[in-house]
Amino acid sequence: MSGKLTKKEEKEIEKLIKQLKDEAENVRGGAAEALMAMGEKAEKAAPALIELLMDKILRFAAQRALTAMGEKAVPALIEALKDEVKNVRYGATVALAEMGEKAEKAVPALIEALKDEVENVRFAAAQALGRIGEKAEKAVPALIEALKDEVKMVRSSAARALGMIGEKAEKALPHLKEQLTKEKERNTKYSLAMVLTKIERKRGEGTRIIGVMKEKGELTLGQIREYDRLCQELDIKTEAKTLSDAVKQLSTEKPLEKAEKERLITSVQTIEDKLSLLYERAIDKELEREEAMPVEQLTKFMAIGKTRAETASTIEEIDYKKAQTELALLEAQSRKANAEAEKAEKMVNIELKRAELDIKRKNWQKFLIENSITLLNMMLTIFVGILVAILTFVKT
Repeated sequence: MSGKLTKKEEKEIEKLIKQLKDEAENVRGGAAEALMAMGEKAEKAAPALIELLMDKILRFAAQRALTAMGEKAVPALIEALKDEVKNVRYGATVALAEMGEKAEKAVPALIEALKDEVENVRFAAAQALGRIGEKAEKAVPALIEALKDEVKMVRSSAARALGMIGEKAEKALPHLKEQLTKEKERNTKYSLAMVLTKIERKRGEGTRIIGVMKEKGELTLGQIREYDRLCQELDIKTEAKTLSDAVKQLSTEKPLEKAEKERLITSVQTIEDKLSLLYERAIDKELEREEAMPVEQLTKFMAIGKTRAETASTIEEIDYKKAQTELALLEAQSRKANAEAEKAEKMVNIELKRAELDIKRKNWQKFLIENSITLLNMMLTIFVGILVAILTFVKT
């Protein structure tokens, strides 16, 4: 809450509003920064800041100040979305996007902004709706329509927005699949496939398409990391569900069977092996320091789980359901740790490749220099020979 302003604060805000219209750029910029620091208390300055969005240099300072006001600035920003000046409309959508869920009241206006004639406004409007999240559910039909936009960055932004809305955007699934078959632009196709996977919450057509793109070398390093992380999350959720279902089936009053107890012990041992491998693959001190604490905790938890599994003979001696849940947690945490190690290993490989390329470049430069010297010597020899021949001819 902004609370009631003191007289001193009111006077300061009035002064800053006047400074926003000053001829000196540094004065206007300083006023915008000061209003940003005041946050919600500066809501009275919202209209003046919206005018500043027309300033090509200071519009970003105006956006930050409006964002800092939060919900208090939303009504003024909604009005700004109707402004005739495109920079004002764009700046308003960016400010709303930075607010996230606080901009919920602007959803209807942002839906209209998806039809704006300026592509940057449409792009930012989709981005704002995505950051509002589930509360922007009403925008799903408009975002589905935006998937057909002629501008690729708008299509991509609309797809990501649907993914951020999440389960409430399930009605978009058929449209996402249809658009995937038509999309030619690589990055937009990747975004569509990622969103499809996130909404479906399972491996399917989306992961299949991204997998093919990965094999063809069509993904950036960042996209590969995001895709691998999503797959790991999906696999962990699948395993956790499988273990949960198994617990429900096996939760009886009968003694724990020997084979089942051995399976549990084997599973715990497998995780221990994975953690040992993680230690071996720690390729620098930073990674080792980051992973040391969680690994020690996991090892401690596994020791407890293993002891319980080895000594238990009846359901009264071991809470089987608790052991299964604990195991699921350990496997999930182990997978996360392995993913971080693989990430570091990939970075090292990239650096090695860069070093190799640098060496090749230097060798090539050396080769050019050496051959250039040889070529110059040859030309000098030829020139001397011609000069001697000319002199000889002149003398005769």
